[in-house]
Amino acid sequence: MNTIFRWILLFSSPLFLLGQINDGCAYIFDAYPPLYYPASAHCLIGVSALGDSVELEDGSVWKICRADGLKALNWRSNDPLTITQNHRWFSNYEYRIVNQNTGACLEANLFLGPLEHGESTLYITGIDRMLGDLVVTNGTGESFRWEISASDIGAFQHWALHDAVIVGQNSGWDSGCEALLINVNMNNSARAKQI
Repeated sequence: MNTIFRWILLFSSPLFLLGQINDGCAYIFDAYPPLYYPASAHCLIGVSALGDSVELEDGSVWKICRADGLKALNWRSNDPLTITQNHRWFSNYEYRIVNQNTGACLEANLFLGPLEHGESTLYITGIDRMLGDLVVTNGTGESFRWEISASDIGAFQHWALHDAVIVGQNSGWDSGCEALLINVNMNNSARAKQI
């Protein structure tokens, strides 16, 4: 193949190829590193027809405040979401679900836990109550280690192996702990930092 034809072929393609045409070609997009989201990132799977609940990628279902139902109906599948504490006074809802695309948030309570043995479901696989350390593992076998905030050690003492956990983002006063670990079985949460 002559050199001129090779250059024309190389640059006329909508996806420019790197390297030589005949030698293990790679697309220019292969040069970029893959995207990684924090453990607290979630993805919207669906919204109920009435807008009174949402389902996340792990299969968990969250009941939404009636006043926020219309906002939920405008959310799209695969919108990136974050779960955090609800700091609103006199609210019956413990959490807020924040849509990272729009900035809109919904007051919510956990209604159904994640799918049992689901790929995105996290389970406690290691626990050290003395040090406040916790190891959670997802359905693919990937493990994450967390250190519980000293302020939440009391709630953490009742957590057990194989409890399901949902990771959120801490928006409370303990800024040293970026995450909020929600124990589905105990229906409580603890602030933590990933180590």
